[in-house]
Amino acid sequence: MKIIVTTDFSDNSIAGLRMAASLASVLHAELHFLHVCYFPGKPEEDADTHKAWIKKEMQELEERLQSFVKPFLKYFDSKDTVNYHVEESFFVESAILHLQRKIKADMICISTRGAGKLPKLLGTTAGNLITRTTVPVMVVPFNYKMRTLKTVVHFCDLENPASEIKQLAAITEKLNLKTELVHFAKKAGISKAEEQMSKQVKDSNIRVLIIPMSGSSLSKNMLTYAEKMNPSLVAVFTRERKTFLQRIFNSSRSEELAFHTKTPLLVFHKK
Repeated sequence: MKIIVTTDFSDNSIAGLRMAASLASVLHAELHFLHVCYFPGKPEEDADTHKAWIKKEMQELEERLQSFVKPFLKYFDSKDTVNYHVEESFFVESAILHLQRKIKADMICISTRGAGKLPKLLGTTAGNLITRTTVPVMVVPFNYKMRTLKTVVHFCDLENPASEIKQLAAITEKLNLKTELVHFAKKAGISKAEEQMSKQVKDSNIRVLIIPMSGSSLSKNMLTYAEKMNPSLVAVFTRERKTFLQRIFNSSRSEELAFHTKTPLLVFHKK
Protein backbone atom coordinates (compact mmCIF):
# COMPACT_ATOMS: atom_id res chain seq x y z
CA MET A 1 0.00 0.00 0.00
CA LYS A 2 1.17 3.53 -0.79
CA ILE A 3 -0.03 6.71 0.94
CA ILE A 4 0.60 10.25 -0.32
CA VAL A 5 0.52 13.10 2.21
CA THR A 6 1.00 16.75 1.34
CA THR A 7 2.56 19.67 3.19
CA ASP A 8 3.24 23.34 2.47
CA PHE A 9 5.48 23.52 5.60
CA SER A 10 2.75 25.28 7.57
CA ASP A 11 1.37 24.29 10.97
CA ASN A 12 -1.97 23.66 9.27
CA SER A 13 -0.51 20.67 7.43
CA ILE A 14 0.78 18.94 10.56
CA ALA A 15 -2.45 17.09 11.37
CA GLY A 16 -2.37 15.36 7.99
CA LEU A 17 1.29 14.40 8.40
CA ARG A 18 0.65 12.84 11.79
CA MET A 19 -2.38 10.92 10.58
CA ALA A 20 -0.65 9.61 7.46
CA ALA A 21 2.44 8.48 9.38
CA SER A 22 0.28 6.77 11.99
CA LEU A 23 -1.83 4.99 9.36
CA ALA A 24 1.22 3.96 7.34
CA SER A 25 2.82 2.41 10.40
CA VAL A 26 -0.20 0.24 11.16
CA LEU A 27 -0.93 -0.61 7.53
CA HIS A 28 2.78 -1.18 6.72
CA ALA A 29 2.41 1.17 3.80
CA GLU A 30 4.94 3.17 1.84
CA LEU A 31 4.73 6.82 2.86
CA HIS A 32 5.18 9.49 0.20
CA PHE A 33 5.62 13.06 1.46
CA LEU A 34 4.80 15.66 -1.17
CA HIS A 35 5.47 19.39 -1.41
CA VAL A 36 4.08 21.32 -4.37
CA CYS A 37 5.73 24.57 -5.47
CA TYR A 38 5.46 27.03 -8.34
CA PHE A 39 8.17 29.20 -9.88
CA PRO A 40 6.93 32.02 -12.16
CA GLY A 41 9.32 33.05 -14.88
CA LYS A 42 11.36 36.23 -14.59
CA PRO A 43 11.41 38.48 -17.68
CA GLU A 44 15.08 39.39 -17.22
CA GLU A 45 16.26 35.74 -17.10
CA ASP A 46 17.08 33.55 -20.06
CA ALA A 47 15.65 30.01 -20.15
CA ASP A 48 18.87 28.23 -19.12
CA THR A 49 19.46 30.52 -16.14
CA HIS A 50 15.87 30.10 -14.98
CA LYS A 51 16.08 26.32 -15.37
CA ALA A 52 19.27 26.14 -13.31
CA TRP A 53 17.72 28.31 -10.61
CA ILE A 54 14.65 26.09 -10.44
CA LYS A 55 16.81 22.97 -10.11
CA LYS A 56 18.69 24.54 -7.19
CA GLU A 57 15.44 25.64 -5.52
CA MET A 58 13.90 22.17 -5.93
CA GLN A 59 16.92 20.54 -4.29
CA GLU A 60 16.71 22.95 -1.36
CA LEU A 61 12.98 22.30 -1.01
CA GLU A 62 13.52 18.54 -0.89
CA GLU A 63 16.07 19.02 1.90
CA ARG A 64 13.56 21.26 3.71
CA LEU A 65 10.84 18.66 3.20
CA GLN A 66 12.95 15.91 4.75
CA SER A 67 13.80 18.14 7.70
CA PHE A 68 10.19 19.30 8.19
CA VAL A 69 8.63 15.82 8.29
CA LYS A 70 11.37 14.15 10.37
CA PRO A 71 9.58 14.71 13.72
CA PHE A 72 6.48 12.89 12.44
CA LEU A 73 8.36 9.72 11.60
CA LYS A 74 8.12 8.72 15.25
CA TYR A 75 4.61 7.58 14.31
CA PHE A 76 6.05 5.48 11.51
CA ASP A 77 7.70 2.05 11.60
CA SER A 78 11.31 2.43 10.50
CA LYS A 79 11.17 -0.90 8.62
CA ASP A 80 8.78 0.63 6.09
CA THR A 81 9.63 2.94 3.20
CA VAL A 82 9.64 6.75 3.31
CA ASN A 83 9.79 8.78 0.09
CA TYR A 84 10.08 12.51 -0.61
CA HIS A 85 8.70 14.37 -3.62
CA VAL A 86 8.85 18.01 -4.69
CA GLU A 87 6.65 18.79 -7.68
CA GLU A 88 6.27 22.07 -9.55
CA SER A 89 2.70 22.98 -10.49
CA PHE A 90 0.38 25.97 -10.22
CA PHE A 91 -2.47 23.60 -9.26
CA VAL A 92 -1.72 21.60 -6.12
CA GLU A 93 -4.39 18.97 -6.73
CA SER A 94 -3.08 18.32 -10.25
CA ALA A 95 0.39 17.64 -8.85
CA ILE A 96 -1.05 15.26 -6.26
CA LEU A 97 -3.03 13.38 -8.90
CA HIS A 98 0.01 13.18 -11.17
CA LEU A 99 2.06 11.61 -8.38
CA GLN A 100 -0.80 9.27 -7.48
CA ARG A 101 -0.94 7.94 -11.01
CA LYS A 102 2.85 7.79 -11.32
CA ILE A 103 3.45 5.68 -8.20
CA LYS A 104 -0.01 4.03 -8.19
CA ALA A 105 -0.79 5.29 -4.69
CA ASP A 106 -3.69 3.66 -2.85
CA MET A 107 -4.66 6.58 -0.59
CA ILE A 108 -4.18 10.32 -0.32
CA CYS A 109 -4.06 12.02 3.07
CA ILE A 110 -4.51 15.77 3.27
CA SER A 111 -5.23 18.42 5.88
CA THR A 112 -8.20 20.72 5.32
CA ARG A 113 -5.62 23.49 5.17
CA GLY A 114 -1.92 23.37 4.49
CA ALA A 115 -1.65 21.53 1.18
CA GLY A 116 -0.64 24.63 -0.75
CA LYS A 117 -0.69 28.41 -0.57
CA LEU A 118 -2.11 29.19 -4.00
CA PRO A 119 -5.71 30.45 -4.09
CA LYS A 120 -8.37 27.86 -4.91
CA LEU A 121 -11.54 28.69 -6.85
CA LEU A 122 -13.65 26.05 -5.10
CA GLY A 123 -12.30 26.75 -1.65
CA THR A 124 -9.84 24.02 -0.70
CA THR A 125 -7.33 21.69 -2.28
CA ALA A 126 -9.03 18.87 -0.38
CA GLY A 127 -12.30 19.78 -2.02
CA ASN A 128 -10.87 19.87 -5.53
CA LEU A 129 -9.01 16.62 -4.94
CA ILE A 130 -12.07 14.69 -3.82
CA THR A 131 -13.91 15.62 -7.00
CA ARG A 132 -11.13 14.29 -9.23
CA THR A 133 -9.53 11.18 -7.74
CA THR A 134 -10.76 7.60 -7.69
CA VAL A 135 -8.64 6.45 -4.72
CA PRO A 136 -9.69 6.99 -1.10
CA VAL A 137 -8.93 10.43 0.34
CA MET A 138 -8.42 10.97 4.06
CA VAL A 139 -9.32 14.58 4.87
CA VAL A 140 -7.94 15.56 8.29
CA PRO A 141 -9.14 18.73 10.06
CA PHE A 142 -6.19 21.12 10.27
CA ASN A 143 -6.65 21.46 14.05
CA TYR A 144 -7.22 17.74 14.69
CA LYS A 145 -5.37 16.30 17.69
CA MET A 146 -4.16 12.72 17.35
CA ARG A 147 -5.99 10.16 19.46
CA THR A 148 -6.36 6.40 19.47
CA LEU A 149 -8.60 5.33 16.61
CA LYS A 150 -11.45 3.18 17.90
CA THR A 151 -14.61 3.69 15.85
CA VAL A 152 -15.72 4.56 12.34
CA VAL A 153 -19.18 5.78 11.36
CA HIS A 154 -20.00 4.69 7.83
CA PHE A 155 -22.77 6.83 6.34
CA CYS A 156 -24.39 4.59 3.77
CA ASP A 157 -27.14 4.72 1.18
CA LEU A 158 -28.98 1.63 -0.03
CA GLU A 159 -27.20 1.35 -3.38
CA ASN A 160 -24.64 -1.33 -2.50
CA PRO A 161 -23.78 -1.48 1.20
CA ALA A 162 -22.15 -4.93 0.94
CA SER A 163 -19.57 -3.63 -1.56
CA GLU A 164 -18.92 -0.51 0.52
CA ILE A 165 -18.41 -2.56 3.68
CA LYS A 166 -15.85 -4.72 1.90
CA GLN A 167 -13.86 -1.72 0.64
CA LEU A 168 -13.91 -0.01 4.01
CA ALA A 169 -12.97 -3.21 5.86
CA ALA A 170 -9.74 -3.45 3.87
CA ILE A 171 -8.58 -0.46 5.92
CA THR A 172 -10.59 -0.57 9.16
CA GLU A 173 -9.91 -4.23 9.98
CA LYS A 174 -6.17 -3.59 10.00
CA LEU A 175 -6.78 -0.58 12.25
CA ASN A 176 -9.02 -2.72 14.48
CA LEU A 177 -11.87 -0.20 14.31
CA LYS A 178 -15.44 -0.92 15.32
CA THR A 179 -17.83 -0.03 12.50
CA GLU A 180 -21.22 1.60 12.81
CA LEU A 181 -23.23 1.71 9.58
CA VAL A 182 -25.76 4.56 9.55
CA HIS A 183 -28.51 5.15 7.02
CA PHE A 184 -30.94 8.07 7.17
CA ALA A 185 -34.44 7.37 5.84
CA LYS A 186 -37.74 9.15 5.71
CA LYS A 187 -40.15 7.75 8.28
CA ALA A 188 -42.27 6.10 5.59
CA GLY A 189 -39.23 4.26 4.25
CA ILE A 190 -37.70 2.96 7.47
CA SER A 191 -39.19 -0.54 7.26
CA LYS A 192 -38.03 -0.98 3.68
CA ALA A 193 -34.56 0.27 4.57
CA GLU A 194 -34.29 -2.13 7.49
CA GLU A 195 -35.32 -5.02 5.25
CA GLN A 196 -32.77 -4.16 2.59
CA MET A 197 -29.98 -3.72 5.11
CA SER A 198 -30.74 -7.06 6.79
CA LYS A 199 -30.40 -8.78 3.40
CA GLN A 200 -27.13 -7.13 2.45
CA VAL A 201 -25.27 -6.70 5.74
CA LYS A 202 -24.33 -10.09 7.18
CA ASP A 203 -21.44 -9.10 9.43
CA SER A 204 -22.63 -9.31 13.03
CA ASN A 205 -19.70 -7.14 14.14
CA ILE A 206 -21.17 -4.14 12.31
CA ARG A 207 -23.81 -2.17 14.15
CA VAL A 208 -26.49 -1.08 11.68
CA LEU A 209 -28.67 1.94 12.46
CA ILE A 210 -31.59 3.19 10.39
CA ILE A 211 -32.33 6.70 11.62
CA PRO A 212 -35.36 8.84 10.73
CA MET A 213 -34.44 11.92 8.72
CA SER A 214 -34.78 15.21 10.53
CA GLY A 215 -35.77 17.81 7.94
CA SER A 216 -34.76 17.47 4.31
CA SER A 217 -30.99 17.98 4.47
CA LEU A 218 -28.96 14.78 4.48
CA SER A 219 -25.77 16.72 5.16
CA LYS A 220 -27.24 18.31 8.29
CA ASN A 221 -28.29 14.91 9.59
CA MET A 222 -24.82 13.51 8.97
CA LEU A 223 -23.06 16.46 10.52
CA THR A 224 -25.30 16.45 13.59
CA TYR A 225 -24.82 12.72 14.13
CA ALA A 226 -21.03 12.93 13.72
CA GLU A 227 -20.86 15.79 16.19
CA LYS A 228 -23.01 13.92 18.71
CA MET A 229 -21.20 10.57 18.50
CA ASN A 230 -17.67 11.95 17.95
CA PRO A 231 -16.30 8.83 16.20
CA SER A 232 -12.63 8.39 15.34
CA LEU A 233 -13.39 8.49 11.61
CA VAL A 234 -16.33 9.16 9.31
CA ALA A 235 -16.50 7.24 6.03
CA VAL A 236 -18.62 8.09 3.00
CA PHE A 237 -18.93 6.68 -0.49
CA THR A 238 -19.95 8.92 -3.34
CA ARG A 239 -20.19 8.84 -7.11
CA GLU A 240 -21.44 12.38 -7.63
CA ARG A 241 -18.43 13.71 -5.79
CA LYS A 242 -18.75 17.38 -6.68
CA THR A 243 -22.36 17.51 -5.56
CA PHE A 244 -21.50 15.72 -2.35
CA LEU A 245 -18.59 18.07 -1.75
CA GLN A 246 -20.77 21.12 -2.08
CA ARG A 247 -23.35 19.65 0.31
CA ILE A 248 -20.83 18.62 2.96
CA PHE A 249 -18.06 21.22 2.76
CA ASN A 250 -19.94 24.29 1.59
CA SER A 251 -23.41 23.85 3.12
CA SER A 252 -22.79 26.57 5.70
CA ARG A 253 -19.99 27.93 7.84
CA SER A 254 -21.46 26.46 11.06
CA GLU A 255 -21.89 23.00 9.49
CA GLU A 256 -18.35 23.10 8.11
CA LEU A 257 -16.94 23.86 11.54
CA ALA A 258 -19.10 21.24 13.28
CA PHE A 259 -17.74 18.59 10.96
CA HIS A 260 -14.15 19.63 10.44
CA THR A 261 -13.07 20.55 13.93
CA LYS A 262 -13.45 17.01 15.27
CA THR A 263 -13.51 14.15 12.83
CA PRO A 264 -11.29 13.03 9.94
CA LEU A 265 -13.29 12.15 6.84
CA LEU A 266 -12.47 9.14 4.63
CA VAL A 267 -14.01 9.51 1.17
CA PHE A 268 -14.30 6.61 -1.26
CA HIS A 269 -15.30 6.78 -4.90
CA LYS A 270 -18.07 4.33 -5.70
CA LYS A 271 -17.03 1.67 -8.18
